[in-house]
Amino acid sequence: MTSTTAVVTIAHGRHRHLRRQHASLASGTLPDHYVVVAMDDRALESWTTPAEPRARVVRAPKDPRGLPLAAARNLGFRTALELGVDVLVGLDVDCMVGSATVGAYQAVAHPLADAYVSLELARSLAWWAAWTVQHDDPLGPVAAASAKAA
Repeated sequence: MTSTTAVVTIAHGRHRHLRRQHASLASGTLPDHYVVVAMDDRALESWTTPAEPRARVVRAPKDPRGLPLAAARNLGFRTALELGVDVLVGLDVDCMVGSATVGAYQAVAHPLADAYVSLELARSLAWWAAWTVQHDDPLGPVAAASAKAA
């Protein structure tokens, strides 16, 4: 199974840094989506990338409290999730990635998900086995064997 990956970056100004970040992403394993959140930055809202990965720029609404970083990151992550990604990589605008960075995230995504599913199955079976013992259920031996096998 292949992971769908998005790199999410928030920015206010720092356009040169963003262009350098884009170039570093373009030099390696490409993310499926590149989401850039423009924080009160009209110039950035119309930014286009000269090559893959194409940036999807999202405008963060102006906030009277200043530049709310957490709200901007959440907007970027929400946008990426709406695109159907299953791996989110949050990068600071100053972060340049190596050629294998995105690929490394993709490589571990599904093994980690599989491990989580296996853990939840084992936990559920252990609870079932405990319940059968507590209630003298005749399926106790089956539940215990299932929990042990998981």
